[in-house]
Amino acid sequence: MENSGKTDDKKEAAKIVAETLKLLTRENPMAFIGISARMAAGGKTPPAVYRYEADGTGWTVLDAPGWKFTVNDRKDYRCFFSKLDGFNCRFGAKAEDDPAYCGLGPEILDLEISQNGCVPVPGSTNCRYWYKNNTNAAPTNMSFDTFKRIVDSFPKNLSQIAFGITGLKTNPDMERMFAYCREIGIVPNVTTVGADMDERMKDVLCRWCGAVAVSCYTGAKELCYKTIKELHDYARENFKRDLHVNMHIVVSKDNMPHLREVLRDVADKKVDGLRSVVLLRIKPKGRAAKMDCKIPLSTYEELVRFCLDNKISFGFDSCSATPVMEILTKLGRPELCSSCEPCESSKLSSYINVFGQYWSCSFAENTDFIKPVDVLAYGSATEWWNGDEVKKCRFCEHPACRSCPIYELD
Repeated sequence: MENSGKTDDKKEAAKIVAETLKLLTRENPMAFIGISARMAAGGKTPPAVYRYEADGTGWTVLDAPGWKFTVNDRKDYRCFFSKLDGFNCRFGAKAEDDPAYCGLGPEILDLEISQNGCVPVPGSTNCRYWYKNNTNAAPTNMSFDTFKRIVDSFPKNLSQIAFGITGLKTNPDMERMFAYCREIGIVPNVTTVGADMDERMKDVLCRWCGAVAVSCYTGAKELCYKTIKELHDYARENFKRDLHVNMHIVVSKDNMPHLREVLRDVADKKVDGLRSVVLLRIKPKGRAAKMDCKIPLSTYEELVRFCLDNKISFGFDSCSATPVMEILTKLGRPELCSSCEPCESSKLSSYINVFGQYWSCSFAENTDFIKPVDVLAYGSATEWWNGDEVKKCRFCEHPACRSCPIYELD
């Protein structure tokens, strides 16, 4: 990647913004309203301008205090991201275009900073579906210096980092990593089960994170509900903000009684402070390697129908996008499919483990699908992002956006 770095071209920034808003005014007024309102809410400080060369074209990233906008010279990729509320809008030469990948670098990074060192969950065992096979053995942590080397190698279009942890206190550098993300214009997010939550951890998460997900383990739903409410209330009381607090819950055949019970609780308004329920499709990896992980379409129909009928805000992982979109269309809600993001691994997102190895996603780790890439051996993330191993997934013969090339899920 040729990186000319930060420029002072305020005229170019203003031109890009004007062209974009003009396009959306004409072709997608709702997107125009959403983006222009968030640009205004982000303050009057003009964006910093960064120029790059990658994937055979030039790229410009505008990085303002409250938002980012990335566009290439071909105008076939444009992406707006709000640092204030996580709003993301991606399009191309036309507002209706949906770019398949970003040749500059990922928009979001899944970054593992701890292995092992799990915290016991009262009322439940360590998650029996955990694909990472983590235990309460002595942890392996990523150092801050390694973290900084990795993050600094990415171009400025990287907007969010989803931190992979095993406990809120397992990696002593976690808060420092969160703070550094904010310093360089990246929004940190994290998932916790809440078992090791205390006042200091509430402050750390509510101060730095854009969103926090709370895992809802079987036998420990009350811990999940309590953690969601406490985080929501702490953010309001101490930071005057509505932290996005979501619930993560596994979709599997033997977890359905727990899942149904939890969704009924949400429908009955028993979970205060909850933003959305995020349904995670089980994969045959780790502790679930010998489980029957195929989810029938009828199960997705039951879940989607219940959420729609009870006005529950819900989401799902990319592995579930194809069946969910099929059900949404069947139920007469095809407009909701525009919010669905099928597998974006190696296209729009990346996974790096605690050792600094890239895999197409965390479920691909230690499989034969691709070979790991030592990202610390590169000065620029764009170099390996456009390398052969990444492209093997990005342009695989059986695109993951239709069916997973690693696991038989359908």
